[in-house]
Amino acid sequence: QSGQMRDVGYELYQSMLEEAIAKIRSGQMEGLTEDDGQWAPQINLGVPVLIPESYVPDLDVRLGLYRRLSNLTTKVELEGFAAELIDRFGKLPKEVNTLLLIVRIKAMCKRAGISKLDGGPKGATIQFHNDKFANPAGLVEFIKAQDGLAKVKDNKIVVRRDWKSDVDKIKGAFAVARDLAEKVVKGKKFNLEDMREQLQQMQNMGGLTGLLDKLPGVGQISEQMKSQVNDKHLVRMVAIIDSMTKKERRHPSLLNGSRRARIARGSGTTPADVNRLLKQFQQMEKMMSKMGGGKLRGMMRGMKGMMGRGGPGGMPFG
Repeated sequence: QSGQMRDVGYELYQSMLEEAIAKIRSGQMEGLTEDDGQWAPQINLGVPVLIPESYVPDLDVRLGLYRRLSNLTTKVELEGFAAELIDRFGKLPKEVNTLLLIVRIKAMCKRAGISKLDGGPKGATIQFHNDKFANPAGLVEFIKAQDGLAKVKDNKIVVRRDWKSDVDKIKGAFAVARDLAEKVVKGKKFNLEDMREQLQQMQNMGGLTGLLDKLPGVGQISEQMKSQVNDKHLVRMVAIIDSMTKKERRHPSLLNGSRRARIARGSGTTPADVNRLLKQFQQMEKMMSKMGGGKLRGMMRGMKGMMGRGGPGGMPFG
């Protein structure tokens, strides 16, 4: 048993977390409710997903790292985590590189609504959360695009591939999850949760001032104009959205006068600030509609890619 604890891996930590959540939902523990969306995709590619004891000897430290990993979802967050590991413990071993890639696949599966992905040399079998896919028409498009290499069987999607190595399986599984996540985005109406994600991505890239430094022709902008850019505005906008309920974020039309006043009090802002944010949201919503739903996200990913060029060498992110 002590040997098992020394070799505790990410999948074991995830299963322990899911067991705790199941107890919460069954009433054995107080905490989360059914509406919290606390489910984690299960990924089985037959590859090791752990932080070796030889890399991080202390079990409590390893468990703490797993706990942090379970909350990371974006490429930028994982790059930062990898950089911290390199700084604290040295060059990433193969198992940790693989672990970080699997966490990326998990995050992509969560966006796609994939509850389970089993991969092997001949391809992958995919099961959706509650056997539902957010954009049925998009799923039909995905299957048709596979040219006969994908089919529906027993409420699962079977995708045939030729994955000869672990690297092939990891890259292939990520590509399948990414393509399905894009279908979800295409069929989804832009809401305040999406806006919050965009604002957080801007903060991760250094805020508005950080974005300015990366734009072409920025050298022609005077320092006086740059100094007028206030990144506190981004923080205030996120705080306003965080003061809304999940239902309000997903359905902004619910935000009447009394709700806006409550949100202003909760975020330490004014009703005028809330109204200003909602006006900006409407402008973004129109932009997303004109751009076909997903292109703005693509622009943000592209900006993150510009940052990645200066990241630590050898990181498992492409």
